[in-house]
Amino acid sequence: MAITVAKFKDVSQGTQPGQFTIGEREGVASLSDLDPIYRRLLDDPVTAIVAVTGSDGLPNLTPVGVEKDRRITGGLLVVVG
Repeated sequence: MAITVAKFKDVSQGTQPGQFTIGEREGVASLSDLDPIYRRLLDDPVTAIVAVTGSDGLPNLTPVGVEKDRRITGGLLVVVG
């Protein structure tokens, strides 16, 4: 399985030009070849909020949980709501 990793710019120390663009991309052969910082996102449960703007101009917010599905090799479990 080939995976393309798109690296985002680190803005932890403040804003920078192009901060909302995708940086360089690199390929890895499998999930085990991922950089440890990305592996942590898969190994530990992650909670996020997906926001979209509705036709009325108001935001619609949906909590999303993502964690590794250990029942399936390389599987991810995404929980919405």
